[in-house]
Amino acid sequence: MIDIDEEEPKFVRIEIEGLNAEKWYQLRTKFIRAIHKTLDTVIDHEHSSTLRDEAKKFTTELLNYGKAKLQRAGLENEELMAQVDLLYSQKEKELAEARKLHAEAEALEIRNNIRKLKLGIGGMKALMIGETGKEEILFLKQMDHFLEILRDFEGDNNVRLQG
Repeated sequence: MIDIDEEEPKFVRIEIEGLNAEKWYQLRTKFIRAIHKTLDTVIDHEHSSTLRDEAKKFTTELLNYGKAKLQRAGLENEELMAQVDLLYSQKEKELAEARKLHAEAEALEIRNNIRKLKLGIGGMKALMIGETGKEEILFLKQMDHFLEILRDFEGDNNVRLQG
């Protein structure tokens, strides 16, 4: 095994066995020398770098590239999560604004219905003025109480809208 992290490997061991173990043992040293000679071949004459040097550089650059690629993927995931969080918070804000507008519209509708009811009851009271029967007087008193309840409710509703 060749250790490419060290300048000079201390051991090279290849375990291959042919049909004839004795013959293989004789060829093994020649084979190891041939591998070393190939690795020590100068391939960049300008910088006098060998195949071994370039292999070390290549593997280092390959590892650095892989690490950078993994880090970039992590950053991209974080950016995506930030964008999702932003979109989610914007959607929540829009939903809250929609609920507020709906509540305001509903309060206006209630207020308008109370005004219509008060107008109807007030008209009915105006028509009944001058009636002297017990049932009519009792009915007028009930309408007065009902109008009072509507005024209280309308007052509470206005406070909630403004506050």
